[in-house]
Parts: sequence; structure tokens; C-alpha cells
Amino acid sequence: MKKELPIACNLVGGEQDRRREAVGGLLNTSRLAGELEDGYQFAFPGDADYARRLTEVVLAERSCCPFFRFELVFEPGGGEIMLRVTGPEGTKRFMSEVFSLASSP
Repeated sequence: MKKELPIACNLVGGEQDRRREAVGGLLNTSRLAGELEDGYQFAFPGDADYARRLTEVVLAERSCCPFFRFELVFEPGGGEIMLRVTGPEGTKRFMSEVFSLASSP
């Protein structure tokens, strides 16, 4: 039986603010490629620098927000890198509040 993980960040105070700023800054360089039922999909340039940065973000976020599910999709021919961030019920609302993402009513 899977353990239910709370929809919350494990970081506190300044650590949480710095992390939110870093992730928000990276998301600001992306294109919101779609709203998913349980999260969002973002498109990033397909270069090696973005691949490295996205991998670092995913690894860091897994430790502070363990409820997130991440998928990185590398489009063929050096195309965009798609980052899908999903999770249990409440994940999309959490993301839209923390990162000021537009959400459909």
C-alpha cells in the first residue's frame, strides 16, 4: 500500500524562498505547453545547458516536495525538452499558487 504524501514543501523560511525563486526563474524561461488534469507541462529549449539545469531542479525538488511526479521528454532532433510536473489531487492548485500559473476555472 502506497503512503499518501502531503502536498507541501519540506523547506522552511529563507530556504523555501530561495528555492521558489530559483525554480520560478527557470519556469519563467519556459513556455507553458499545457495544463494537465493533475499538473502542468512546460517546454524548454533542447540544449545541453537546459538538460543539465532541469535535471538538477528535478533532483532538488524530489527531496523538498516528494509528492511531485516528474517526467522529462527530449524531443528528437535536438528539439524542445518537455517537463511534466504532476502529482496527487491538490498538486495543480499548489503549483498555480506557488508559481503564479494560470489555471482554468
